[in-house]
Amino acid sequence: MSDPAVANTALSGIARLGIGTWQLGGPNYVGNKPTGWGAVDETAAIRAIHRALDEGVRFIDTADSYGPYVSEELIAETLHPYDNLVVATKGRIFDSVRYVGG
Repeated sequence: MSDPAVANTALSGIARLGIGTWQLGGPNYVGNKPTGWGAVDETAAIRAIHRALDEGVRFIDTADSYGPYVSEELIAETLHPYDNLVVATKGRIFDSVRYVGG
């Protein structure tokens, strides 16, 4: 399912349907405030991503603020043997020691 709003642009190959991975990010805190979803069943998470890809999803959304890179690691484990995927990410949403000087 393509989006007519981006027809004939570099984004024209990106489908409207995707899978978001905030729920797969695991425990995350900004200061003392919990912002994540808690413990992640990694086997179930990988199974969910595989199911979405098997059903034709080719757009995966993630961000560093979803947790301590757990969702990115789970996505990396699921990429093979799939191709023609778009993985969208956002960075530097929260300042942390990892970003000092970046």
